[in-house]
Amino acid sequence: MWEAALLASHHGVDNLIAIIDYNKLQSLDTVERTVRLEPLGDKWRAFGWEVREIDGHDHDELLKAFSAVPRLSGRPTCFVAHTVKGKGVPEMENRVEWHYRSPSADQIDWAKKNWGPRG
Repeated sequence: MWEAALLASHHGVDNLIAIIDYNKLQSLDTVERTVRLEPLGDKWRAFGWEVREIDGHDHDELLKAFSAVPRLSGRPTCFVAHTVKGKGVPEMENRVEWHYRSPSADQIDWAKKNWGPRG
């Protein structure tokens, strides 16, 4: 992946967007305890990308961000979208096991009945 990121910036591909769904979880633990990614945005900047960190759950912010591409002429854009795994389903929010586990039929029914806008 990093070779592709370098190639895109080297060639000034400014109509390319990378979206990092940064929920800070990996399969068996948190990202921080598995492999430190911070400073994630700085890593992409070092590869020549224009970086914007956004709330990955805020649809208005997402639309505004996408409408402003390219953010810098001659550079690809990376959105680091800060998200919460399982957002909106309290039993699943920010819990590492839901990174690899599928919900049961009962849990799906509960989520459908109780799903709604969350802050």
